[in-house]
Amino acid sequence: MFEKIVGLATILGTVIAIFAYWHHRKSKNINKESKHLAKEKIENEIPENNHTHTIIKERDQKQKNISPGLIDSPLKIWESIKKAKGLPPYQRGKMANNFVDLKVRWKGMLNSVSPKISEDETFISIKNEDWGGNFIHFYVRTSVYPELKVMHEKTPIEIEGDIADVSFDSIKLKNVKLFY
Repeated sequence: MFEKIVGLATILGTVIAIFAYWHHRKSKNINKESKHLAKEKIENEIPENNHTHTIIKERDQKQKNISPGLIDSPLKIWESIKKAKGLPPYQRGKMANNFVDLKVRWKGMLNSVSPKISEDETFISIKNEDWGGNFIHFYVRTSVYPELKVMHEKTPIEIEGDIADVSFDSIKLKNVKLFY
C-alpha cells in the first residue's frame, strides 16, 4: 500500500512540475508578445500634423541616397522561386525564406491604392511591365504619404523596404519608404 501511495505521489509531482513549466513558458511568451506589440505601437505612432507636399518631397530627396537595394530587380527573386518549383514543398519554403528581410529598392508603377482597416493604413500594389503579371505589395500610412490619396494609376514610384514574404507572383514588403 505504501508503494502505491509513493507511486501516486511521484506521478502527481511530475504532473504538477509539467504544468508549472508549461504555465511559465506560456506567460513568458505572452510577455514577449505584449512587449513586441507595445514596441510596434510606439514605432507606428505618427505625429498629428500633416506634412505638406513640399516637406515630403524634401524628406524623400534627403532619403533617396541612403541605402541602395541589394537586389536590383524582383525578377531575379521570381526566377529563383520558379526554378524551385520542382523541389519538395519544405525546400521551396526554405528557399523563399532566404529572401525575407533583404533590403530592396525598386521602381514600378502605381497599380492600386486601397484603404485597409483604418483610414490611415493603405494597401498599395505596384507593377512594372518588365515584371510580367507579377506585382509588389505593401502597407503604408496615408498620414505620411497623403499624396497617395490623389495619385493616378501608372504613376512612377520608387520603393525601398524589406522583403516580408515571397510567392510565385508577388512580393510583400515591410518598412517601406516611397519616392516619387
